[in-house]
Amino acid sequence: MSMSCSLYRLTPEQVDQLTQHPHAVGQLLGDEAPIAPTRPGLLARLFGAKPAEVPVQPVLFEPLGEGDRFELEQAWHVLHFLFTGTADAAEMPGGFLVEGGAEIGPDRGYGAPRLLSAAQTAAVATFLQRQDRQALDRAYATDAITAAEIYWQAAEDAEERRAQLDDLGALTERLTAFLGQSVANGAGTLVSIY
Repeated sequence: MSMSCSLYRLTPEQVDQLTQHPHAVGQLLGDEAPIAPTRPGLLARLFGAKPAEVPVQPVLFEPLGEGDRFELEQAWHVLHFLFTGTADAAEMPGGFLVEGGAEIGPDRGYGAPRLLSAAQTAAVATFLQRQDRQALDRAYATDAITAAEIYWQAAEDAEERRAQLDDLGALTERLTAFLGQSVANGAGTLVSIY
């Protein structure tokens, strides 16, 4: 099973509504209806607890469009390493792919999505503007990536390494542009690893 990461651009209104209805995050992302409250556990049912009446959850969100989604796929972990020098959680803004923001909604496979405010999104965008190809090249140490058990197959061959860096550099530039547009719109960002 692979681990992927997507970033979603949320309007201020969507941020407010999602904060009020965090369990509808899957609805916003277009992959599920809101999650209803859970029924009593086995012991509670054995001792006579009745399931709560659960009203049908209304549709709260239209799914986000493709233009509001940025897919990092499996490159998220190596980018996190290149930005922070660690496989583990790191401080914002560099560690934004793994840490930062407020967890919101249910676990979607590898933890709950995290909501970055408009201010946090702006800080990440500013940070990414400094992550040019030379910075990525300096941080890309095949042995260190392998030793840190990064979810990425680091190239040992110089030509393959250059190709990987070109791809990661282009991806970082597109991510920077995506978040730059978010900042221009006063948007927040939802980060989901699944």
